[in-house]
Amino acid sequence: MNYEFKRYFYKELEKAIQDKKMTVLVGPRKTGKSTALKQLEKQYDNSVYIDFKSIENELDKIISVYNDINSSLQNQDGKIYLLDEFTHAFKPDMEFQKIEEEYANHENNNVTIIFTGSQSTAIENWAMKYFSGMIRVVRCDFINYAEWLDYKKINIVNEETYQNFLYEVRNFHKIDTIEEYLKSCIDETIESNFKNENYNYFTDIDDVTVESLIDICYLTLFTLHNNVTYQTFIENNRIKKNIVGQFEKTAETLGTDEIERRIQKSYLEKYNELSSHQYNAVKQSLLFLNNCNMITLTPITDGRNGIPNLWNEILTDKYENKKELFKNFNVTIKYPMFYISIIEEILKDDMPKELPKSLLGSIIECHLRGLLTKGTCYEYNYKRMENDKLKESEVDFVNPAKKVAIEFTKGIKGGKELFFNELDKSYANILLTPKKFRIDDDNFALIPYYDFIYAASYAYGKNEDFEYLNDEWLLSIDNRQI
Repeated sequence: MNYEFKRYFYKELEKAIQDKKMTVLVGPRKTGKSTALKQLEKQYDNSVYIDFKSIENELDKIISVYNDINSSLQNQDGKIYLLDEFTHAFKPDMEFQKIEEEYANHENNNVTIIFTGSQSTAIENWAMKYFSGMIRVVRCDFINYAEWLDYKKINIVNEETYQNFLYEVRNFHKIDTIEEYLKSCIDETIESNFKNENYNYFTDIDDVTVESLIDICYLTLFTLHNNVTYQTFIENNRIKKNIVGQFEKTAETLGTDEIERRIQKSYLEKYNELSSHQYNAVKQSLLFLNNCNMITLTPITDGRNGIPNLWNEILTDKYENKKELFKNFNVTIKYPMFYISIIEEILKDDMPKELPKSLLGSIIECHLRGLLTKGTCYEYNYKRMENDKLKESEVDFVNPAKKVAIEFTKGIKGGKELFFNELDKSYANILLTPKKFRIDDDNFALIPYYDFIYAASYAYGKNEDFEYLNDEWLLSIDNRQI
C-alpha cells in the first residue's frame, strides 16, 4: 500500500539523513515505524531497506547485510541503511557493537543507518550503550489529535472533531481490540526477551505473564483517572455501575442484565484475575507497561516530602503489597483509543455516536496525563484535619518546573472547589472548560479543552517543549475574550 501521509516525526528522520547521523527510531508497536522507513526507501534512491523479521532464520542473508554495511562504511559510499525489526537479527546487541566499532574507525563518515523494531526499549538501550552521544534518538507515537486533523485535512478544532478523533483513530492504526494489541506486543517483547541476546536489561520479566499485562490494562480502563483503594479495584459490581451510569440511555434500551452479561463475557473474567496475581507479577507488569510507553504513572503527593518515583521505590522494595503499590500513583492508559475499545467491546453495535459527558471528561484527563506527565509532574493531594474533620485539597496536575497547575475537565467545576490557592502564588493556574479562551489578571486561565489538547498534541508530535499558556497556538486563537 502507498502511504502518502507523513507523520510529524518523519522530518526528524529526514534531518538525520541530511546530517549523516546514526539513528534509532523508537516507539510503541504499530505506531508507523516500518511505514516511515518504507517511505524513506521510496524517497531516497541510495537507500537499502532490510526487514530482519522476514530473514531471521536465514543466517547467510543476515551476514550478507552486515558485510554490505561494513563495505559501505569502509568505502564511504553514502548509502542509507533502513534496518527494520532489528531485534529479529542474529544476536542484535552484538551486531550493534560491531557496527559501532566499524563506524568509529572511519572519520567523516557519510553513511546513515536507521535502526528500528518493535522492542524499542531494547533497541534504545543498545544504541546508548554502544553509540552513546554519537547516535540520534527519534521518538514516534500513535497519531495524535493535531496530526489526525492534518491527515483528515480538517482545519476545525472543536468538540465534534475531537470526539471523531477518539472514535476513528484506532482505524488509522488498524487495531481491533486492546487485547489483540497487547498480545501482539507480548509476542514481540516478552517472549523474545527470554532470549539472552534480546533481553531488556531495564525490565525484570521473570514473573510477567500475558494475563498479568492484560489484567493491569483492563484495570486502568475501569478506574480511568480515579485513584481509589485496592478494595475498590476488586469490587465486582463497580464495572456494571459505571457502564450503566455513564450510558444511561443505552442501559435503558438493553437492560442492566444484558450489560452485565456482556461485561462478564468481555471483561470481568480478566478483571477478576488481577486479585489472583502475585504482587511481584503486578509490579513487574506495571514497570513493563510503563517502559513500553503504554501507561502513564502520575505520582500523588503534596510535594512537601518529595515526589514518588515508582521505578526507584519498587527497586528498593518500599511497597509491600498491591494495596501499597497503587496507593501513591494514578495509573492511566496513555492512549484514549484503548478506552473507546473496551467500551465498544461491551456495548458493540449499541455504542452511541457521542460519548457521555462524564466519560468524555475522564478520557480528556487520561489523554492529557499521557501528553504532559514528564519528569517531576504530579497530582497534588493534601490531607489535613480541621475541626475534627478530614479535609482534602486536590489539584489534578502540577508541573513545578514550568510553574503550572491544571484542573482537567470538560465542564465548569460548579460546586467543586478549586484548590489552586494551596500552591505557590507564582504558578499559572489553568482550568479546562468548554467555553472560550480567557485569561484573568490574577494568572488564572480558562481554556477550551479541545484547544489545549490540540496544542499539547502538536508539541508532543513534533517532540517540542510544550509552553502551556505561552504556546503559539493558544496565543494565536482569535476571539479569546468571553
